[in-house]
Amino acid sequence: MKFYKLYILFIAIVGATTACKKDNGDDPKPLTEIEKIAKTWQVSKVFMNGQEDTSGSFSSFSITFNANNGNATTYTVTPGNAIDTPNQTPNNQGVWALTANNTQIILDSGTDNEIVVEIEAVITENSLIISWKVPKEIDKTEPSYRLELIPL
Repeated sequence: MKFYKLYILFIAIVGATTACKKDNGDDPKPLTEIEKIAKTWQVSKVFMNGQEDTSGSFSSFSITFNANNGNATTYTVTPGNAIDTPNQTPNNQGVWALTANNTQIILDSGTDNEIVVEIEAVITENSLIISWKVPKEIDKTEPSYRLELIPL
């Protein structure tokens, strides 16, 4: 009989502790779009004018987007040989922002070096797909580029 009472007491204690479990903050908060982007990315695939460019090694190209307290801050590009186009950002670094509707990344907003790239797919922690068209005043053929990026 003692064993039976002990068993009932054990079940009551276990039930009470699991039913009254407090949220200790272990559940991860979903990342914001800026937090998903804020890391170093490398090229997975490059497309020029809709065709995949397999002519070169793009392994030395990377772009790092930094953030602080959930706000976009600076970016740095290691150009490598990913794209053969005039460089609009001479120092390969500056300030970036994400548009309110999360469809564009703006590099160096309001400067002569401003570049707007389109986000072509849902932003995830493991994939970022961006595209842009080089303006006619930089390249009269107006090439378009698409980079499929993965975390470095």
